[in-house]
Amino acid sequence: MIRLPSRIRLPHTLRLSGEGDRSLYFGRFWIYGALLLVLTGAVLDSYPTVLVGLLVLCTAAGSSLWNRYALNDVGFETRLSTHRAFPGDRVELEVTLVNDKPLPLPEITANLTMSEALEPDGWESTVEGASINRTLDLRASLRPFERRTWTIALDCRRRGPWSVGSATLRSSDPFGFFSSRRVVGKKEELIVYPHSWPIQEPPARNERLMGTLTARRRLVTDPMRRAGVRDYHPEDPFRTINWKATARTGSLKVNVNDPVVSTMVMIVLNLDTFTHYWEGLAIEQSERAIEIAASIARWGIEQQMSVGLSTNGLIAGFDTPLRIPFGRGPQHEAQIMNGLARLWAFSTVPVAQVLRQERVRCGRETTFVIVSPMTSSAIASELRLYSLAGIDPIFVPVGEATLHPPADLPLWPLDGPAPMTESAA
Repeated sequence: MIRLPSRIRLPHTLRLSGEGDRSLYFGRFWIYGALLLVLTGAVLDSYPTVLVGLLVLCTAAGSSLWNRYALNDVGFETRLSTHRAFPGDRVELEVTLVNDKPLPLPEITANLTMSEALEPDGWESTVEGASINRTLDLRASLRPFERRTWTIALDCRRRGPWSVGSATLRSSDPFGFFSSRRVVGKKEELIVYPHSWPIQEPPARNERLMGTLTARRRLVTDPMRRAGVRDYHPEDPFRTINWKATARTGSLKVNVNDPVVSTMVMIVLNLDTFTHYWEGLAIEQSERAIEIAASIARWGIEQQMSVGLSTNGLIAGFDTPLRIPFGRGPQHEAQIMNGLARLWAFSTVPVAQVLRQERVRCGRETTFVIVSPMTSSAIASELRLYSLAGIDPIFVPVGEATLHPPADLPLWPLDGPAPMTESAA
């Protein structure tokens, strides 16, 4: 009687190679059975039995060895045509898969993960339940040293900080006895800015040149901002004479220009939609308020104003409400749009607290524009303190706030296009 050892150590090629490798058919039962057949055939001098056992062992060893090196030297890369977009834009995604070795791959699958808000056009993808991620399956067969590239159009459905990648590569041996997988690639971020549109002038503008006093004579004027003409006065400079108007009227006329505006605009964005937190959250109204705040910020930057933003909501990765100090220019506009794109569509602190802090920080020389989808007694009380401090904020009602706006405040109703989509994140 031949005594079998209590523990047989499998050859290295038969053992599973790597964390993501597994055998679909060859378990320990098959290996032990094949070894038993070889030993039994050798004892009984039965060559067919030995041949069957060796065939099973060779098939298992060859398939395992093929599967072990299947995903070695396989390159995977994703590239976006742009990393900034707006809702409704289409961004091209280029996915490249490279087999940089002499071993062919009869079949390889790349399960690419991306944010659910990015929808591939013309490609089937899956979103499981309430998951925030979408999976796109790409299948190919690669010869030695072959490269395969896919170009996928992604539709940006709504604002938010979205991402593409990573991917899970899956392959097997030619017989399908073994399977291996590997997570490759890195995440590429795609920021979708909130939707915005051109807006009209506000009902009032804070045009204080220096401090809070009104000068009898405007010291500095902007020649590009023509207000009209008037009669000539002896103290008027000779270069301000409008010769066309003088020839037409028969008397000396001079140009009247608007003053140089050095307005500081602080946009206070309220993401509360109900008085109490337990009443719920109207995502559509919060999204609409974010879009209106983005439109006001773009208008202020285009008017060469110094614009700031303060909200009672958080952005991903930070535990304090979003606040962007005053600034101007295209780079500052991009900073504001980037902050609004990353903003969660719900509040974390009462907006009355934000209003109180900004009133102390900014002072009377700032024009406050308050964007809010609701009104409450706490907001009304804080706005009364603004009036007592000599500050006249502009209120922009959104949603339900248009039905009951605060009294004795200049209103700035902004009716733009319909909201693009639902919540960001």
